[in-house]
Amino acid sequence: MTIQNTLPPLILASSSPRRKELLGLLNIPFEIKPADVDESPIKGEAVETLVKRLSISKAEHIAKDYPDHLVIAADTLVAIDSQILSKPENDKEALSFLDMLSGNMHTVYSGYCLTYQGQSKASVLASKVFIRDLSSSEKDWYLSTGEGKDKAGAYAIQGYGSTLVEHIDGCYFNIVGLSLAHLCKEVKHLGFSFV
Repeated sequence: MTIQNTLPPLILASSSPRRKELLGLLNIPFEIKPADVDESPIKGEAVETLVKRLSISKAEHIAKDYPDHLVIAADTLVAIDSQILSKPENDKEALSFLDMLSGNMHTVYSGYCLTYQGQSKASVLASKVFIRDLSSSEKDWYLSTGEGKDKAGAYAIQGYGSTLVEHIDGCYFNIVGLSLAHLCKEVKHLGFSFV
């Protein structure tokens, strides 16, 4: 496939400030158009299937109104032993998430979908995160920062949550919410290059 030198107008189908910041690192102009789609899982749906379906749904939702734009959509979920840890509803649930994560490995799955003129490329990238054993006071301290309130799994690896992470296996930026290396690889399937 021939790679075109000129990119079409670019849309990020996400309101995530972290995705906006990461995509901005490529120094390519883009618009933000969040996709409002139903994110409810289907009973029995595997996490990988769910994040891929949601990213496709988000990309298609925006692409139908902007077919001549390159649309990037992503969806990220945290799972431990096949249990999805979404954004905690309150401090009690956040603490229960930290209890589960403490001393264990969990997986961060991100679904990616890129669309352009009816073509699409969808994929899933998984990164493993190992959280060190946390004391009760460390969990309380982290909860007091308020950082994990709007984050899947109740922590943010790029902030105070970095103190909780012992090590990772996989792409750090995927854990934050947008793997630029993965996007650079995937966009070539649509005939474009970001770098």
